Amino acid sequence: MRHGLALALLSGTMVWVAPGTIGAQTTFRATAAVSAGASDNPLSAPEGSAAARSDAFFLTQAGFIATTSWARGHQALSYGLTSSLYAVNTQGNAIANRLAWNGAALLSTDARLELEAGLVHERLSSTDPRSATLDPTPGARPSGPAQYVRAFAREGLTWDVTPRWRVSQALGADGFVPLEDRPGLQRGAAATTTLGLSRQWARDSAGVQAQAGYTWSQDVGATPGQPPAASSSGKSLFAQLTALWRRALNVFWSSEVGAGVLVVLPRGGGDAAFGPAGRAALAYTRAGLQAGLEYSHTAQPNVFLGDSLVVDAIALRASHAFGPWERFVLSASGGFQRGRTVTAMMPASVDVWYAVAAASVRPSPTGPLELSLQYQYRDQRGDQSATPGSTTASFRRNMVILTLSASLPNRDGPPPPTATPAATPAR
Repeated sequence: MRHGLALALLSGTMVWVAPGTIGAQTTFRATAAVSAGASDNPLSAPEGSAAARSDAFFLTQAGFIATTSWARGHQALSYGLTSSLYAVNTQGNAIANRLAWNGAALLSTDARLELEAGLVHERLSSTDPRSATLDPTPGARPSGPAQYVRAFAREGLTWDVTPRWRVSQALGADGFVPLEDRPGLQRGAAATTTLGLSRQWARDSAGVQAQAGYTWSQDVGATPGQPPAASSSGKSLFAQLTALWRRALNVFWSSEVGAGVLVVLPRGGGDAAFGPAGRAALAYTRAGLQAGLEYSHTAQPNVFLGDSLVVDAIALRASHAFGPWERFVLSASGGFQRGRTVTAMMPASVDVWYAVAAASVRPSPTGPLELSLQYQYRDQRGDQSATPGSTTASFRRNMVILTLSASLPNRDGPPPPTATPAATPAR
């Protein structure tokens, strides 16, 4: 509780960055929501544990969003407080806090800068309906109800050198600190830097993207049956270079393919691991309907694990507006990831399989009230010999959530801050 109060005080004392520009407009919006739902494993407990049982839960949310817009940019500050109550698993009752800021500005007619930062205090098994959109690192994460604090920052810059040539750059950093000394949990930090160059034609664009990343971790609890010296820290590095080609097939369809090479220096030292990198995507866009399918084979930092993973990922997303005057929006998404840790301290690399699916239906956000129905599914298959509660432990969770939210005075204006990376490096 003291951590939640500290974050609330921090949000109240943050300095609102005023642009100092004539004509700037500032708006404040209060938000609130109540949710009720059920899940077969709301705490994301490891399979076979006593906590892996069905339960009903009730959520209340309150917060604010303050936005300032001016001729050449905008900024937004948001804070949200969420309380979770469970009917059976009362040990999961918790309070979560989220504080986020983002901003974008045109540095010139050809350059755009985007910045973002945030601080999150919540439980690993959070049932907050916004968790999926606020999580910048999808994929494997520890199981169980442990509390943690997480900080993140993003920066992105795009510069159109000429009408056809674009240079882009991005930086990102994340930190993860568990608030409990539990075996299998680690403090973690990750940072990435990306540089891209692309060239545009009438229907095609080609580019090259270089990325490097660093992760660090330190155990916070010793493994049962082993001496404290078994707790360890480590770091890993990765780099990848990818060539990309995008093409507009027609007014509705577009495609993208990419190929390159990646190298990972494993945690704990040892020889570097080399491999291919690649990406393929297909997108469909028209009024009231968007859909996309993509596959990637890349190196990714995982701040929860404190290691770099070589990940194969498939993702499918779709959104459709329907009903009279297209007043309702049906959204669905699904994905599958196979992450392989390249860790010299282990006899062999560890595989983590992760699947997620979600669907929701809600009215178009045009009024102060909104009623939504969501379904979420998460399934993680890891090393069966892993310590219960560690990132590689296995668990499965189905969840249904009904939410009534309110926003006053209305839902117009710039979007609230999210934890999505600030910019895509290559066009």
